[in-house]
Amino acid sequence: MGEELEGLVRSMDILPDGVLVLDSSRQIVACNRRLESLFGYAVGELVGQPLNVLVPVEARAAHDHHAARYAAGEAPSPKGVQPVFAGLSKSGQRVPVSIGLSRSVDRGETFVIAVVRDARSFDDTIEDAISLAETDPLTKLGNRRNLSSTLDRREAAGGATGLGMLYLDLDCFKPINDTHGHDVGDEVLAIVARRLRRSLRDDDSCIRMGGDEFVVVMANVTCPADLEHIAGKLHAAVSAPIRVAGLSLRVGVSIGGAIGRGPLSGDALVVQADNAMYAAKRAGRPYCFGGEIGDRSAA
Repeated sequence: MGEELEGLVRSMDILPDGVLVLDSSRQIVACNRRLESLFGYAVGELVGQPLNVLVPVEARAAHDHHAARYAAGEAPSPKGVQPVFAGLSKSGQRVPVSIGLSRSVDRGETFVIAVVRDARSFDDTIEDAISLAETDPLTKLGNRRNLSSTLDRREAAGGATGLGMLYLDLDCFKPINDTHGHDVGDEVLAIVARRLRRSLRDDDSCIRMGGDEFVVVMANVTCPADLEHIAGKLHAAVSAPIRVAGLSLRVGVSIGGAIGRGPLSGDALVVQADNAMYAAKRAGRPYCFGGEIGDRSAA
């Protein structure tokens, strides 16, 4: 290699991304330590290896074709947001990466320089952003956006099993908030949220709709007795004394429930459970269930 490429190679170890240089036969003639660590290789172990050692077997033929076209100048350098590819580590694990490419002609030979970025951090960032957007900051439960996502996933799965929903509205919360202030009220809501979460199964979803209203979404609910069992647990958990700022407080809760079957409408299920909750509140009962939504024959 000439001085220009040699200078590049010397500087590669200070870069946060993996970098490799390929010769015209697609052999690795240089790479930095970040690339070696990304794919699980020791220092110097990749130099002299064919690029295909970093490519899954089933993708090698297509990769060879595209790499040859790029090296020959028949394919342009990728622009903008790079797609994510599966690389192959030394241990055989798949490593999601995005790749930026450039060509350099040195002493009559064309070299390809690849910048390889670990795409797992992209996935983590996206997941963190989605989680933040779908989380209620006070209670750390899901919010309305999370409810929509949850119902979309359930609907996409076909709703073949019963989907149960409980709509909860706290009783006597407003006087606590008005008398003792919003800080106490917020702590009461946070405690209620923790109690709800602890009373549910791991795969149940608990959502704060806003104010003092909550929704619980459950899979594999086959009959009103299943709803009643969970509603009873939630009612007991919420109704226990709450100790905040030296105070012993109590709130009640009215609960409405509905079951969806087959091709269901998530919005219809929410409305049905909400209506049942108001029916329970009007009747002075702890909970009320509004029947089933959807086509039983589809279950």
